[in-house]
Amino acid sequence: MKRNFWATFALTLLLACGQLQAQTLKIDAYTKCQVALISKTEIGNAPYGWWSIWQKKKKSKDYKTTPCTFKGLTPDIYTIVVYNQAASPGDDQSDGVILKEVVVSKKFNLKAYYEKSDFKEWNCLSCPWLYVYNGKCFVKQTEILKDVVGQANKTTTYFTIDPKVVIDGKLRLKVQEEKDEITHLEQLQVRIDGKVYRPQYSKKYSKLLAQNDEQYLKLKKGTSVEVIFDLPKNLQASDKIVLESTGFYIPDAQFLEAVYQKYLVTDK
Repeated sequence: MKRNFWATFALTLLLACGQLQAQTLKIDAYTKCQVALISKTEIGNAPYGWWSIWQKKKKSKDYKTTPCTFKGLTPDIYTIVVYNQAASPGDDQSDGVILKEVVVSKKFNLKAYYEKSDFKEWNCLSCPWLYVYNGKCFVKQTEILKDVVGQANKTTTYFTIDPKVVIDGKLRLKVQEEKDEITHLEQLQVRIDGKVYRPQYSKKYSKLLAQNDEQYLKLKKGTSVEVIFDLPKNLQASDKIVLESTGFYIPDAQFLEAVYQKYLVTDK
């Protein structure tokens, strides 16, 4: 305890004398977390504000893992994003997050340690969800187009489907938008051993999903689309059925700001 006191005293003295440039941020937590810094300058005119920058940093892995230190920060207003990927894959209870704003001046030093209780449940944008019909009902399976924000990031995601849900050669799927965002779904197709199967046009608008042609089926919150694939009836348990989903989603700007304010941690 005495050693910490003298260390702090020495640091304060050096700062006062201008001998130490202390634009430093140290973050640690009870478990391994991803930590990203988003500056107000960095946000600029990003199409979806802070969310655009956060998604960009996640995609490029422009973050650090706790414990970590950010040095030589330029003066600005920063948002610290501490992201805890503790939830199980596919668990809609989501992960944990801490958002905190700090003003970095010419002489700035902050050290923070976060306990499990500090994290808020992170369940804001969820991407469209895939449901698979098992012969009795549609069962929630996974998110598709996860983190594919904006048309510039349009991509194809992949999900392996259990052959047991193919009933009499029919595979029934449902894609549903459950958050404040608009899914732009361009194509859905199934691939088995290199052969491609396209959806039947049994439901309204599903024909839009047959080709990769920049013609999008748009799903708002609370809407869904069902499609049926005609597949071989003699599939084996070892056959790999892969659903390929192409598209992106656009988050609602007002919703994103509300999310930011909801999760922002303020000093008491």
